[in-house]
Amino acid sequence: MPLITLLLNLTTIMIMWIGAGSVAAGTMEVGTIMAAISYSAQILLGFGILTSVILVIPRGQVSIQRIYGADRIIVMEHGNLVETGTHKELLKKNGAYADIYNSQFADGVNSKAI
Repeated sequence: MPLITLLLNLTTIMIMWIGAGSVAAGTMEVGTIMAAISYSAQILLGFGILTSVILVIPRGQVSIQRIYGADRIIVMEHGNLVETGTHKELLKKNGAYADIYNSQFADGVNSKAI
């Protein structure tokens, strides 16, 4: 994200530098410069969000693999131990873990697809 911020600031400075010369020459209006700054900010911030999503997806995949491969998962509700077991065992029990799992993957995604 710092790189996107740097690019945004450098782009703004470049637009203002070029635009100031055009305004002084009378070939451009100040509103046009402001629009260019606004549009460039929207585009670069969009890239920043895309970068964040691209970085988060692999982290989520690693977390899911850890859960599926865990020797023991402990499920707690309101500070109380509800159930323990592996991912497959807890899904077979159809208890609290299965409820949480199914609420996250309600669209039909199963553990073999990930």
